[in-house]
Amino acid sequence: MSHAHQVTVKIVKASDLNKKDLITQNDVYVDIWADGGFFGKQHTTRVGGSDPVFNQTFKFDYNDHELHIDVRDKDVVGSDGIGKATIKLDDAEFPVGKTVVKVVDIYAGMIDFTSNGKVTLEITRHK
Repeated sequence: MSHAHQVTVKIVKASDLNKKDLITQNDVYVDIWADGGFFGKQHTTRVGGSDPVFNQTFKFDYNDHELHIDVRDKDVVGSDGIGKATIKLDDAEFPVGKTVVKVVDIYAGMIDFTSNGKVTLEITRHK
């Protein structure tokens, strides 16, 4: 059985997001979770069009060394997907105790390799 670790993630901002609404600005929110499921999922919302600033911090327990983000545009009914990304929390890129700034491209789907924008994160792994 694998041992649970903790990770602190600050969602700093998103940039160059594809516009999903025809008339209004994007009402962007970010779902973020660890362990490949929605247990412990957190989300943050900002009205900011294509370049919202969040500056919100979350802490997660994780076992599988993956962090998932899903950027969406909230609508009156439902939401539109802007893009997703998965980040491997490996020892080489994210040493324990060191805060690493990571800018990730987000993609609409697994076969669509056109970036729909970027998300800037500050990630710190803990023992």
